[in-house]
Amino acid sequence: MPYALQRDTRPMPFAVPDLHAWELDALPKPEADAILASVERGLQRTFGPGARLQHTPSGTGIGLMRLALPENHQYPPITPVEQERIRQWTFLQRWQDFQPGTGYELDRRLAWLAAAGTVPVSLDSKVQHDNEPTFAGYREGRYRVEVTVPQGWEHIGLAPGPHDGQRDRRYPNMPGESWETWLTNVEVALLVKHQWPFVIRERVLFAPEGPGTRPLSTWAKKLAGLIEATEAHPSYHTTTGHAVRNALRAVALQGIGGLYRGDGKDTMWIDPDSGEMVYEEARTPNARTASIYHPEWFSAIVARCRVSVTTAALAFPYQDILAIHTDAVITHTPHTLQDTGKVGAYRMKEMVTINA
Repeated sequence: MPYALQRDTRPMPFAVPDLHAWELDALPKPEADAILASVERGLQRTFGPGARLQHTPSGTGIGLMRLALPENHQYPPITPVEQERIRQWTFLQRWQDFQPGTGYELDRRLAWLAAAGTVPVSLDSKVQHDNEPTFAGYREGRYRVEVTVPQGWEHIGLAPGPHDGQRDRRYPNMPGESWETWLTNVEVALLVKHQWPFVIRERVLFAPEGPGTRPLSTWAKKLAGLIEATEAHPSYHTTTGHAVRNALRAVALQGIGGLYRGDGKDTMWIDPDSGEMVYEEARTPNARTASIYHPEWFSAIVARCRVSVTTAALAFPYQDILAIHTDAVITHTPHTLQDTGKVGAYRMKEMVTINA
């Protein structure tokens, strides 16, 4: 069996944080050091005294994952062939401009952490790969499907179109248009909910729901809770408070991005300001570092985010939508969705101008 990712409560190794990687190199070093010390204290209160900052936010996030994984369970990487297949299916975000104008931005709080509670696992390092035409519902999986936009459909598309090499995937919505694509179980469930016709050609199924099948749940809840507490603290409205929050957010985003590793790359994530995909160069892996290569987890998380923002957009009339940008919907009219203030809730942010 390959080296498996598993709970490791030993203290994380001492490391010197790279100020450039933490985006603090523009600050005087004493100020940057004070920010990082505050971040580390927060992580130790949340994850225990063994939590320590690493060279990068990605390394820190992954180290914290090891501290928080379920006890008595191992998560070996799936085979290199299966990993590469999933990387070929994976894309980060839904990014579409529908019409020009200035509108209200409805954004999801800590979207990646909200989506990290459930990921596909194969506790015996194997997956079920078959050609059965049956949808397995909530069971985590990937499906090669032929999708058809139903007659009379007058809203945004629900499923990504074929990969065409572009950064932003097209979401067809013309009635009668058909295409083949790979979807996660939550994306297929969206088709079922809205009665879109589809035919399953191939399935890749992971372990059914059970003990050990939510490996990132504790990690995501703890990290999200720490970010929320930071935002609620009076010091958040200072430059230092914002920098601490941004560093914690980087731990979350780049930690999840680190799961994608492979194909000559180390980490993949989304820059929160530009929406651009960011890749960091790979290091030569060893058995331990290769254990974190779980692109199936990363792929499921970003797919859940896309389904969430698509579902949020469907609450508006089609003509009211200006754009969908990653985890945000921009509309002509303000939203009426209840902002609970919790992780995963949608909130009104700023006015945004779209030049479609």
